[in-house]
Amino acid sequence: NIVGAEYFIDAAGANGTGTAMAASDAAFDSPTESVTGAINPISLSAGNHNIYIHGQDAAGNWGSFNFVALSLDKQGPLTSSLQTTFQSNGNVTLSGSASDTTTGNSNIQAAEYFIDVAGANGAGTAMVVNQNAPTASITATITAATVGTLTEGAHTLHVHSKDAFGNWGAVATKQLSIDKTGPSASVTLLSPNPNNGALAYAPSFQSVRLNASFSEPGAGSVTSTVANAEFFIGTVGVNGTGIPMTPTDGVFNSVTESAYTYIPLITVNALPSGNNVISVHGKDAAGNWGPFTTSMLVI
Repeated sequence: NIVGAEYFIDAAGANGTGTAMAASDAAFDSPTESVTGAINPISLSAGNHNIYIHGQDAAGNWGSFNFVALSLDKQGPLTSSLQTTFQSNGNVTLSGSASDTTTGNSNIQAAEYFIDVAGANGAGTAMVVNQNAPTASITATITAATVGTLTEGAHTLHVHSKDAFGNWGAVATKQLSIDKTGPSASVTLLSPNPNNGALAYAPSFQSVRLNASFSEPGAGSVTSTVANAEFFIGTVGVNGTGIPMTPTDGVFNSVTESAYTYIPLITVNALPSGNNVISVHGKDAAGNWGPFTTSMLVI
């Protein structure tokens, strides 16, 4: 009859020195027995461990070993390739990749992010995991309302992911720069000025020429590129409803830009005599309109 069984972890030891196993039917009393044993994985490292098992008969003979591989997943996924994209509606898209292929090969179950300070596992803002697999894309939308609560300057996004065994991986970080200050502006040319409504900038341009320059940052700590410019004659309207200006180099894409426009003489002739205020300002790529600068067109 079988009278006992034992197991060893990682390396087989001397007969009788292993961890004892129990008969599944509660008694060693036949030539064939099923046996069970409990392994506490707490002290074992992550990765693969060979479990060596053999049994002993009533004559005192220990049999040959067989073994089974135990794979322990104790590490969370790696999070990488973090990217942030500002949307036109003020939201920020946060995206990245989570992979458990080298830390247990379990499926990605969840991901989360924190702004500025990483909190307790599971206490962050949940992200979307695109598939139930050891490697997945993770995404989240940081709403414009949340972005609006952040101070101007650099903020740190802390992101990590969790595998199917509940292991949270190490935190990866990404800087999020918040720009809340629009570009400064200055009028560099308003000509011809004064004007009686009939003086043209040039024979081929029956207009008054307006030139302006714009620079980021205005008064803030984060620099975005200049993205737009406009002007108003007289009363200033809602941002974005003014008369657009044209970038001198053909495209608004730098932190410092110059722009121009032509005010038709028919418009100039319709202005009242005296000082007419020309208000100019610019907009940056973060969506901030800068303060106005003014110049007087004297009729």
